[in-house]
Amino acid sequence: MKGLLLAVFARSLLVLSFLTAPAVAGPNNVISFEDSLLGLSETNLIILRLVSDNLGTYDLQHQDLFFVTKDIATGAEVFRHVGRRQKTRGSDFRSEWPSSLLTNDVLDVLEEYDAAAAAGADLYITPLDGATFTETDLTITYGRGLDFRLDTETILAAMTASINATAENIGDYDRRGLVGVGLDELVADRAYSADRCTVLEAILVRHDPESDPVQLATISCGYEDEEPASIIMVIPKAP
Repeated sequence: MKGLLLAVFARSLLVLSFLTAPAVAGPNNVISFEDSLLGLSETNLIILRLVSDNLGTYDLQHQDLFFVTKDIATGAEVFRHVGRRQKTRGSDFRSEWPSSLLTNDVLDVLEEYDAAAAAGADLYITPLDGATFTETDLTITYGRGLDFRLDTETILAAMTASINATAENIGDYDRRGLVGVGLDELVADRAYSADRCTVLEAILVRHDPESDPVQLATISCGYEDEEPASIIMVIPKAP
């Protein structure tokens, strides 16, 4: 069991480290948020969230790592900060986090919520052409009456709320020239729009073979010149 959890965790970290390698463009404040599913219980998702900030520079990247526990029914999030690092530009950006330092955190949070590792859940990856995201709503269709739907206004509001809550839980750190300016001020109340959003992945998951399926979608939304924020959301069953 421990080996499986660590394999899932290490794979998630490797993907996130690769995705958040800094772009050449700058030196604007480039801040990204990347989610990866770590575990699933009957009532909660356990999400690995990586926040990367180039500090307004070409050559640095500040990163914070969270476990985010998301209530499946309400979307409420609880944050546990588990890692922080600051890197200089180069191959170092693509290196894995030292999973040996976070092993206990992984096991503790999954045990606390009686969550199964994502690799052990009954996962079904939805082909992207089965997910339709418009200015009105997101619809995911499997056929035979198994449809999931959430209105776009709710999705955009949840994206903003999740980003704001993450920034508030990071706390202050040195942003070089921006003394006294926190991440929460830089990302406060971003107004995301449907035309800048897309569905990166949609998966149907079950905590166990007898449980009801839960539809998840990773929604990626861009904002001005920033890197897109990619957040996992629960999409309810269509009425």
